[in-house]
Amino acid sequence: MLSYGIATLLFVWMCSFAGTGGELTVNVQGKSGEIVQETLTSNTTTNSISVTYQKIDGTLIGHYLDFNKNVQIFKAVELGEVERGQPIYQVMCFVVSLAHHEFILPDDMAKLRQKNPGTIRVAQEDKGNEFYELDMVLDIGLTHKISPQIALKCADTGGAVFTRETDLRFWANGSHTQYQTLLQSARQNSVYLSTKCQSVTDWSKPCLCQYEMGFDWYPCDLKMCRGRDSFGLTTNFRCGIKTCRKLRTYNYFVNEKRYCAWESGRER
Repeated sequence: MLSYGIATLLFVWMCSFAGTGGELTVNVQGKSGEIVQETLTSNTTTNSISVTYQKIDGTLIGHYLDFNKNVQIFKAVELGEVERGQPIYQVMCFVVSLAHHEFILPDDMAKLRQKNPGTIRVAQEDKGNEFYELDMVLDIGLTHKISPQIALKCADTGGAVFTRETDLRFWANGSHTQYQTLLQSARQNSVYLSTKCQSVTDWSKPCLCQYEMGFDWYPCDLKMCRGRDSFGLTTNFRCGIKTCRKLRTYNYFVNEKRYCAWESGRER
């Protein structure tokens, strides 16, 4: 039976990532053969998409895409081993810029349907691993200028909301004034000066943490086919979606190694 704390966490998680638009639940098989159930939700009113799933070990993973602000929010909830003195759970948010070619648009996502919901899906293209050096920590109370969704999705992180200076410049869109405004919502992170957590033995020492987050199936593009119109002329039309998988690796600073327990196989 789930503890009260974990049950509450699951409820808050579902509410924070819930959408009001079309929802699609997909059985996904990853590289390792592990099968998880992804829930993809589109909201054409807010022009957004969310993707959530729970790993076999209980870890909760979420991806929120704000197309209005060109912002992606990646959220992870790592369940701790209480018997080893760890917190019940730890929450992190990674906020980076969104390029529109990375995912299909909410309008297209809302039209997706499954003929066979029980089918196990495998991505058509592997986009590899993208590495992020998260050199800034966001003040969640000042993030509304980046995206109002950051405060909503990351309220339970305890301040563990990370981004990059290059993303602040991207959102400023060439405006020095806007960049300076966005800069006020962040502080420098010691990501380039820290020792990797896997090399640190003292659990109270600061270090550079690494966290991997993967999505084994998502609609990354529309598929175009060629045919003929009523006049016999060649024309292109949408005939489905292209699906991808992608792994992301985040490097970020933590004040104590105990906030990066997975770097040592969770041994204390």
